Amino acid sequence: MRQKRSRQVAFGGMMAALTLAVMLLGGVIPLATFCAPAIGGILIMLTAEECGPRAAWGSYAAVALLSLWLLPDVEMSMIFALFLGWYPLAKPRLDQLRRRALRLAAKLVLFNAAVQLMYLVLLVLFPVGYLTAEMGGYGRGMITVLLVLANLAFGLYDLALCRVRWLYLARLRPRLTGRPARRPGRRP
Repeated sequence: MRQKRSRQVAFGGMMAALTLAVMLLGGVIPLATFCAPAIGGILIMLTAEECGPRAAWGSYAAVALLSLWLLPDVEMSMIFALFLGWYPLAKPRLDQLRRRALRLAAKLVLFNAAVQLMYLVLLVLFPVGYLTAEMGGYGRGMITVLLVLANLAFGLYDLALCRVRWLYLARLRPRLTGRPARRPGRRP
């Protein structure tokens, strides 16, 4: 039992460090503002699979705070902290909704509320100069188009989370940990 707990703590710490490293690299690589938090969310999801949701929430909180403190790209840090970091942990609960339309509506409402909260914080409460200038040049039509595209990208991310989880449980976990494959349910 003690060895299992030590293994989980070590795995959770390594995944948190890897998530923070991905976030730091995202600040260096142009156009990684959205990719780095998405990959970080996937790594947090894998922490939940190996260590349980409680440890994964702790890893998310640590990485979110450190990224807000250490990263020069505030927008990327906020994307991780306010949505892409915790969504993979909330997704299993949302997927339990039986009606597909209700499940989709709940996910989209959650996503759009998080996006609006994030940009409210970035543009009004703590104005980020380059972002305020960039968004100020857009008209309502362009902002609507960007929001529609963001919703489509979120749908792809939601699907990618399902596929990556399936791949990890069925194929990678046995090779990496030596533990037997878990049946993740039907393949998405």
